[in-house]
Amino acid sequence: MKKKRKAFTLIELIIVIAILGILAAIAIPKYNKSRLQAAETAHKANVEMLKSAARMKILDKDEPFNWPDDKTKDDKKGYVNYLDKWPVVPNGLKIEGNEYKVAYDGKEITVTLVETKKGEEPAKKDGE
Repeated sequence: MKKKRKAFTLIELIIVIAILGILAAIAIPKYNKSRLQAAETAHKANVEMLKSAARMKILDKDEPFNWPDDKTKDDKKGYVNYLDKWPVVPNGLKIEGNEYKVAYDGKEITVTLVETKKGEEPAKKDGE
């Protein structure tokens, strides 16, 4: 009479672990690449949205401005009329900066990323 096997052999377990390792070695880099591409796409969309909002402000009143305004902390005079909320810099970007700044010098709209100093709060985002 043959005994029924109730467990996996050591060889079977090693083969399964090796297959899982190979799958992980393929999947993890692809996942990281996808995350970076998503962050870059979100960043580009944020920049275009900020430029579009700046163009609307220029159509209302063509004069130089900075968003968020460093001189006055009253954001209601700035971007709140043109954006529902200030965009957040996506995580995972391989560029420096954690806050968007928009400037218009009378000729050109510039969107840059700036690093908020340690201990300094980023500008208010929702006009709060």
